[in-house]
Amino acid sequence: MPPAYTPAIASNLGESGLLIARRAGGGESGLADAVSSLTMPSGSDPVGGQFSNLAGGCTDFANTGTWSALSVAPVSGNFHGTFVSSTGNGTIEVTGTLSQGPNTGSSTATLTGTLVASGSPHFCNYLPPADINGLPQVGITGVISGTTASLSLFGPDGALITQIGQIGQLGELGIPGTPMLIASPDGKTLTGPYTFPRLTNDCDVDQGQVTITFP
Repeated sequence: MPPAYTPAIASNLGESGLLIARRAGGGESGLADAVSSLTMPSGSDPVGGQFSNLAGGCTDFANTGTWSALSVAPVSGNFHGTFVSSTGNGTIEVTGTLSQGPNTGSSTATLTGTLVASGSPHFCNYLPPADINGLPQVGITGVISGTTASLSLFGPDGALITQIGQIGQLGELGIPGTPMLIASPDGKTLTGPYTFPRLTNDCDVDQGQVTITFP
């Protein structure tokens, strides 16, 4: 089993820095298991540097190399979206709102919001329209990690309509394929495949591509 690590310790060295990760439980030597140098970026440029780690845990040998990371803007605000069917069911246009929760040091942040089908009504009501008061009837919960997101859509009765995307596990509906919902680094779009389950004999399983755009 890979060893657990304590949070990285960062030392600020002006425009460069040093990250140190220690194995949980320490050790008599007190030596770091992984050390990484970094160069602080300017603006939206990627951050990167070099790393080295000692043998043990997941590797039999010491390793060195380079790493890079890109800052990803939060996914929040009002949006317009389309569900474009690849099975001949046309396009469902939607509007809604999505809010990203704070990053509390976990590998994911929460997503919550609402969605309503707009435009001309569809024969197959995969996504309920607004109610008689104009309020959305589809709730959204989800998580985002880096540029990978997962959204669960729920109907007015609280039943799961579908899950779009996954993070580290198979979707709740066990949908095969490549269910990746990808956020752009600037936080302006979410794109990926979707699947709506079968509703009736006349409204079979629908699949296609979803695009959500934040103005």
